[in-house]
Amino acid sequence: MTDELDLVEQIRAIRRRLWQEHGPDAERFFEWIRAREAKHPEKLATPPRDLTDEEIDEIVRMTGG
Repeated sequence: MTDELDLVEQIRAIRRRLWQEHGPDAERFFEWIRAREAKHPEKLATPPRDLTDEEIDEIVRMTGG
């Protein structure tokens, strides 16, 4: 279980770093993601999915909302 928690914290740390580098607001962050997808669609192409409540809550926390 500890390894699983460490992995979750590592993912959160990466998300925070990317947000700091490519934020500071949701629109700029998502523009960066869309630009990456346009340059490398083969790497990021995944079927669309809905965000979970937890993911939405984390985005809200990251944006200070």
